[in-house]
Amino acid sequence: MSGDDTVEVVELAGRQVVFLARRSLPLGKTCWVRMAVRDPEGWLHIQSVPVVLEQGRSLQAGQTAYIGCLPQDETVQPLLSSANAPGRTRRDPRHPCHLRVLAPELGAEEAWAVDFSLSGLQIQTPRRLQPGAILHLHLYTPGSTLLPINARVAWCRSHPEEGCRAGLEFRDPPPYLQKELRHLHDLLTRGS
Repeated sequence: MSGDDTVEVVELAGRQVVFLARRSLPLGKTCWVRMAVRDPEGWLHIQSVPVVLEQGRSLQAGQTAYIGCLPQDETVQPLLSSANAPGRTRRDPRHPCHLRVLAPELGAEEAWAVDFSLSGLQIQTPRRLQPGAILHLHLYTPGSTLLPINARVAWCRSHPEEGCRAGLEFRDPPPYLQKELRHLHDLLTRGS
Protein backbone atom coordinates (compact mmCIF):
# COMPACT_ATOMS: atom_id res chain seq x y z
CA MET A 1 0.00 0.00 0.00
CA SER A 2 1.22 3.50 -0.64
CA GLY A 3 1.53 6.06 2.14
CA ASP A 4 -1.68 7.73 0.98
CA ASP A 5 -3.78 4.62 1.53
CA THR A 6 -5.81 4.47 4.72
CA VAL A 7 -7.24 1.37 6.30
CA GLU A 8 -9.40 0.98 9.38
CA VAL A 9 -8.46 -1.71 11.89
CA VAL A 10 -11.64 -3.46 13.00
CA GLU A 11 -10.28 -6.18 15.28
CA LEU A 12 -6.98 -7.40 16.62
CA ALA A 13 -6.69 -10.85 18.24
CA GLY A 14 -3.23 -12.18 18.97
CA ARG A 15 -1.35 -11.85 15.68
CA GLN A 16 -4.49 -11.69 13.49
CA VAL A 17 -5.65 -8.31 12.19
CA VAL A 18 -9.03 -7.57 10.59
CA PHE A 19 -9.28 -4.31 8.66
CA LEU A 20 -11.25 -2.53 5.96
CA ALA A 21 -9.80 -1.10 2.73
CA ARG A 22 -11.37 0.81 -0.15
CA ARG A 23 -9.31 -0.91 -2.84
CA SER A 24 -8.47 -4.48 -3.75
CA LEU A 25 -5.30 -5.90 -2.20
CA PRO A 26 -3.49 -9.11 -3.27
CA LEU A 27 -3.95 -12.08 -0.94
CA GLY A 28 -0.79 -13.86 0.19
CA LYS A 29 1.22 -10.63 -0.02
CA THR A 30 2.37 -8.22 2.67
CA CYS A 31 0.72 -4.83 2.97
CA TRP A 32 1.28 -2.05 5.48
CA VAL A 33 -1.53 -1.25 7.92
CA ARG A 34 -1.52 1.90 10.03
CA MET A 35 -2.44 1.18 13.64
CA ALA A 36 -1.79 2.48 17.14
CA VAL A 37 1.29 1.06 18.84
CA ARG A 38 2.12 1.68 22.52
CA ASP A 39 5.78 2.34 23.30
CA PRO A 40 7.53 1.22 26.54
CA GLU A 41 6.70 4.57 28.21
CA GLY A 42 2.99 4.17 27.50
CA TRP A 43 2.65 6.68 24.63
CA LEU A 44 0.53 5.77 21.63
CA HIS A 45 2.10 6.18 18.20
CA ILE A 46 0.46 5.62 14.83
CA GLN A 47 2.77 3.57 12.65
CA SER A 48 2.65 1.27 9.67
CA VAL A 49 2.88 -2.42 10.53
CA PRO A 50 3.44 -5.21 7.95
CA VAL A 51 0.50 -7.62 7.66
CA VAL A 52 0.40 -10.74 5.46
CA LEU A 53 -3.06 -10.90 3.83
CA GLU A 54 -4.82 -14.25 4.24
CA GLN A 55 -8.50 -13.64 3.36
CA GLY A 56 -10.67 -10.94 1.83
CA ARG A 57 -14.42 -10.39 1.45
CA SER A 58 -16.24 -7.61 -0.45
CA LEU A 59 -18.69 -5.53 1.57
CA GLN A 60 -21.30 -2.97 0.65
CA ALA A 61 -20.21 0.67 0.45
CA GLY A 62 -17.22 -0.19 -1.76
CA GLN A 63 -15.04 -1.65 0.96
CA THR A 64 -13.32 -5.01 1.38
CA ALA A 65 -12.76 -6.69 4.75
CA TYR A 66 -9.37 -8.40 5.05
CA ILE A 67 -7.91 -10.82 7.57
CA GLY A 68 -4.15 -10.76 7.86
CA CYS A 69 -1.43 -11.90 10.20
CA LEU A 70 1.49 -10.05 11.74
CA PRO A 71 4.80 -11.73 10.83
CA GLN A 72 6.33 -13.92 13.57
CA ASP A 73 9.44 -11.74 13.73
CA GLU A 74 7.42 -8.54 14.22
CA THR A 75 8.07 -7.22 17.74
CA VAL A 76 5.59 -4.31 17.89
CA GLN A 77 2.68 -4.46 20.30
CA PRO A 78 -0.16 -3.03 18.19
CA LEU A 79 -3.35 -1.88 19.84
CA LEU A 80 -6.79 -1.49 18.38
CA SER A 81 -7.41 2.22 18.15
CA SER A 82 -10.65 3.39 19.74
CA ALA A 83 -11.11 5.58 16.68
CA ASN A 84 -11.87 2.51 14.60
CA ALA A 85 -14.11 0.68 17.04
CA PRO A 86 -17.52 2.20 17.75
CA GLY A 87 -18.62 1.41 21.28
CA ARG A 88 -15.09 0.76 22.56
CA THR A 89 -13.44 3.14 24.97
CA ARG A 90 -10.02 4.72 24.95
CA ARG A 91 -7.32 2.80 26.77
CA ASP A 92 -6.12 5.96 28.51
CA PRO A 93 -8.23 7.44 31.34
CA ARG A 94 -10.40 10.43 30.45
CA HIS A 95 -10.53 13.60 32.51
CA PRO A 96 -13.35 16.16 32.27
CA CYS A 97 -12.18 19.56 31.12
CA HIS A 98 -13.33 22.81 29.53
CA LEU A 99 -10.58 23.84 27.11
CA ARG A 100 -10.95 26.05 24.06
CA VAL A 101 -10.13 24.39 20.72
CA LEU A 102 -9.52 26.17 17.42
CA ALA A 103 -8.90 24.57 14.02
CA PRO A 104 -8.93 25.97 10.48
CA GLU A 105 -11.29 23.12 9.57
CA LEU A 106 -13.85 24.49 12.07
CA GLY A 107 -13.82 27.94 10.49
CA ALA A 108 -14.65 30.76 12.90
CA GLU A 109 -16.82 28.49 15.00
CA GLU A 110 -15.82 27.90 18.59
CA ALA A 111 -15.30 24.37 19.92
CA TRP A 112 -14.60 23.18 23.44
CA ALA A 113 -12.85 20.06 24.71
CA VAL A 114 -15.11 18.37 27.27
CA ASP A 115 -12.79 15.48 28.15
CA PHE A 116 -9.11 14.72 27.63
CA SER A 117 -6.82 11.68 27.63
CA LEU A 118 -3.22 11.17 26.55
CA SER A 119 -4.47 9.67 23.26
CA GLY A 120 -7.18 12.19 22.36
CA LEU A 121 -10.08 14.35 23.43
CA GLN A 122 -13.81 14.82 23.00
CA ILE A 123 -15.04 18.16 21.71
CA GLN A 124 -18.35 19.98 21.60
CA THR A 125 -18.82 21.81 18.29
CA PRO A 126 -21.72 23.42 16.41
CA ARG A 127 -20.48 21.82 13.17
CA ARG A 128 -20.77 18.14 12.24
CA LEU A 129 -17.32 16.64 11.52
CA GLN A 130 -16.54 13.87 9.05
CA PRO A 131 -15.08 10.72 10.70
CA GLY A 132 -11.58 10.12 9.36
CA ALA A 133 -10.92 13.82 8.72
CA ILE A 134 -7.65 15.27 10.06
CA LEU A 135 -7.92 18.49 12.07
CA HIS A 136 -5.03 20.86 12.76
CA LEU A 137 -5.92 21.83 16.32
CA HIS A 138 -4.80 24.62 18.60
CA LEU A 139 -5.63 23.52 22.15
CA TYR A 140 -5.61 26.20 24.87
CA THR A 141 -4.38 24.78 28.20
CA PRO A 142 -5.22 26.12 31.70
CA GLY A 143 -1.86 27.98 31.80
CA SER A 144 -2.75 29.74 28.49
CA THR A 145 -0.24 27.63 26.57
CA LEU A 146 -1.28 27.00 22.98
CA LEU A 147 -0.65 23.41 21.88
CA PRO A 148 -0.66 22.81 18.09
CA ILE A 149 -1.57 19.19 17.44
CA ASN A 150 -3.05 17.12 14.63
CA ALA A 151 -5.99 14.86 15.42
CA ARG A 152 -8.17 12.40 13.51
CA VAL A 153 -11.96 12.54 13.89
CA ALA A 154 -12.82 9.10 15.29
CA TRP A 155 -16.58 9.64 15.55
CA CYS A 156 -19.16 12.43 15.53
CA ARG A 157 -22.68 12.36 16.95
CA SER A 158 -25.47 14.92 17.10
CA HIS A 159 -26.12 16.09 20.64
CA PRO A 160 -29.62 17.45 21.33
CA GLU A 161 -28.54 20.54 23.30
CA GLU A 162 -24.96 21.15 22.16
CA GLY A 163 -24.80 20.73 18.37
CA CYS A 164 -22.35 17.85 17.96
CA ARG A 165 -19.88 15.89 20.04
CA ALA A 166 -16.82 14.42 18.33
CA GLY A 167 -14.06 12.11 19.51
CA LEU A 168 -10.59 13.06 18.28
CA GLU A 169 -7.47 10.89 18.31
CA PHE A 170 -4.08 12.60 18.45
CA ARG A 171 -1.84 11.83 15.46
CA ASP A 172 1.89 11.24 16.03
CA PRO A 173 2.66 14.07 18.48
CA PRO A 174 6.40 14.88 18.49
CA PRO A 175 8.34 14.34 21.77
CA TYR A 176 8.12 17.98 22.93
CA LEU A 177 4.34 17.90 22.45
CA GLN A 178 4.04 14.54 24.24
CA LYS A 179 5.69 16.21 27.24
CA GLU A 180 3.16 19.07 27.12
CA LEU A 181 0.25 16.62 26.80
CA ARG A 182 1.52 14.66 29.81
CA HIS A 183 1.79 17.94 31.78
CA LEU A 184 -1.81 18.80 30.83
CA HIS A 185 -2.87 15.27 31.80
CA ASP A 186 -1.22 15.71 35.22
CA LEU A 187 -2.96 19.08 35.75
CA LEU A 188 -6.36 17.61 34.89
CA THR A 189 -5.71 14.55 37.09
CA ARG A 190 -5.11 16.88 40.04
CA GLY A 191 -8.25 18.83 39.15
CA SER A 192 -6.39 22.04 38.28
